[in-house]
Parts: sequence; C-alpha cells; structure tokens
Amino acid sequence: MVKNKKKWIIIATMFLLIVIVASVVNYYSSRVYWKYDDKWIIGRTKEEIIERYGAFDEDFFRERYFIYKDRGLFGGGYDTYYYIIFDEANYAIEVYIGGHPGG
Repeated sequence: MVKNKKKWIIIATMFLLIVIVASVVNYYSSRVYWKYDDKWIIGRTKEEIIERYGAFDEDFFRERYFIYKDRGLFGGGYDTYYYIIFDEANYAIEVYIGGHPGG
C-alpha cells in the first residue's frame, strides 16, 4: 500500500510541474515582448501605462519603449521599439514591435 501511495504522489507532483511549466510558457509566449504585459496594456490610458512602466522613450511619432539595437550583419543595425497605439479617447488599442519610423 505504501508503494502505491508513493507512486501516486510522484505522478501528482509531475502533473503539477507540467501544468506550472505550461502556464508560464503560455503566459510569456502570448506577449509581443516579454517585458511588457500586452493583455494589461490594451484598454489602459497613457497615464496608467506610464505609471506602471515609466515615461515613454519617444512619443513624437507614436508612443514607444526602446527594446534593443539590432547590430545587423555588418554592424550598422537599427533600433527596435515596442509601440503602443492609442485611440481618440486615449486608450491603448494595439501593441507591436517595429523599427524606427522612416528607416
């Protein structure tokens, strides 16, 4: 009886571990960029987003946060940004990753 109980404890522990790992992978793979929570951002105002993540790195064209500089094959590279698009009522409606506007 003791062996059977240990077997079920091991099976339950493995199942729980698989569920936790799958949940974490799903949570982070559903984001455009790991640092920013897309599900939280959509529907929030600029002020709420700034309160949580800080001031936008640039906002003259579209509100965005700098992510990294891609060095490219020959070292020139380009900047990559996390963009947040707002509607007329100042609520976030879309997020995406892209390069610098016009280049």
